[in-house]
Amino acid sequence: MINQCREYDDMIADYEALTSDLLEWIKKTIETLNDREFPNSLAGVQNMLTQFNNYRTLEKPPKFVAVVESELSFLIIQCGRVEAVHTCTHWS
Repeated sequence: MINQCREYDDMIADYEALTSDLLEWIKKTIETLNDREFPNSLAGVQNMLTQFNNYRTLEKPPKFVAVVESELSFLIIQCGRVEAVHTCTHWS
């Protein structure tokens, strides 16, 4: 039972770290995407388009995977809580 509690605590800590990292990335990305300063040249606009395409194809997909992993972790943690409550009330 103690090992299960430790594993549960570790899962919660991992979930909190993952979601904190995601929130920081989201805040940074929103600031970057909200920058409305556009260059006044074709080369500058093409460079911005290249940067956006890199974000869309290279940076965002791993973050999407992290979001899915965080959702899964959340559900596992919630199920663990329900199981723990059920176990405690069963022993009473």
